[in-house]
Amino acid sequence: MIRAVRVLPSCIGCGVCAYLCPDVFRCGRRARVVGGPEDFAAWEPTLPEIADLCPVLAIEVDRARPRSRARGARPRASRASRS
Repeated sequence: MIRAVRVLPSCIGCGVCAYLCPDVFRCGRRARVVGGPEDFAAWEPTLPEIADLCPVLAIEVDRARPRSRARGARPRASRASRS
C-alpha cells in the first residue's frame, strides 16, 4: 500500500509524471501531487515505475511498512511442534 507520494524541489517540470498519471500529478513550472490515497491505490502498480521514469528522480513513493510483531515477542509454537 502506498502511504505518500512527494515531488522533490529538484523537479524540472518536464511533465512526464502528469502525462502518464493525470489522476495523481499536475505540472506547471514544477509537478505537484493532486491525488490522494484513493488515487494512490488505483495507480499503485504504476507509481513506482513513473517515479523511475522521472529524468531527475524527483518523485518519491513511500510504501506503508507491513506490521510486524511487537519488539521482543516470540512467535507462538504450533500444536504440531509441541511434544
